[in-house]
Amino acid sequence: MQSQLILQKELNMNKSKELRWKRLGITEEHHSKNVASINLNLENEGIYGDKQEDQRPGIQYSDSGRQNDLFANLRILQLHHLQYEHSYKTSNETRLFISNLVVDYFLGDWRENARCFSGWEGMTREECRKELEWQDPLREGLVAITVSQDQENLKKVCTYLDEDLFFDEGSWDRTKDDNTCFIVLAKYISDKSLDHCQELVERLEKSRRKRPKLFIAVLKAIAEHDKARIRATMSDYMKQYVKVELDKDVSIIVSIDGSILWNLAVMQSGELEPLDQDLMDLIITQESLGLKP
Repeated sequence: MQSQLILQKELNMNKSKELRWKRLGITEEHHSKNVASINLNLENEGIYGDKQEDQRPGIQYSDSGRQNDLFANLRILQLHHLQYEHSYKTSNETRLFISNLVVDYFLGDWRENARCFSGWEGMTREECRKELEWQDPLREGLVAITVSQDQENLKKVCTYLDEDLFFDEGSWDRTKDDNTCFIVLAKYISDKSLDHCQELVERLEKSRRKRPKLFIAVLKAIAEHDKARIRATMSDYMKQYVKVELDKDVSIIVSIDGSILWNLAVMQSGELEPLDQDLMDLIITQESLGLKP
């Protein structure tokens, strides 16, 4: 029995030294496809047709161009997290690019006279709010903002979020309650408390779906700066992610919301005791990006 325990311990130690993508069982084929598609997106990075007279080669629509760049750079951030060699940019460059771009996406001057993928010309800021996607850009941007511990940009982005926003299922089948989770998160950041949104909190706690219930449980623990409960609720959240959502054949393997919640908790309460390795491998952190000394 003792020899078996020693052998298992050695196996666990060897596994922990493996590159993260190998430890997760991700294939070389998945990596190659992901890298190739990112390369295509990056060719036109930052080239947005915000003005009608702008006819530069490779120009992108004001909204979809920014959306494409946010998604491509999140995937680059994931490459760093997974410890692939081919990552295009440094993790530091990538997180800063995303953090600033998501603020521009929601609050930039281009929304005063937007040229959008829908074919609309000259959309006003109010029209943009009613029509343009918000769930995917928000979640992708918040990964970088929270891992950067960027309080300023976090507060800026959260000013955009309120209950008047339309339901947006995004690319990952978000529900109305999932949308509400981020409205509550924004109110927490703005008010530094959940006291003023108890009705929304209670609605999420009574949700028929498990994901919003687990999300709000983590956020409540964060709001109360309860490190033990943060760890326990995060563990529950990530186990559900592994059970229901994890798909190693799609472009995003990490938990976007899990990464946001974990890094927000670190922003609010300081360093946390890591979860089990198989769960932490699916959370982008400063440590996983090599940003901590």
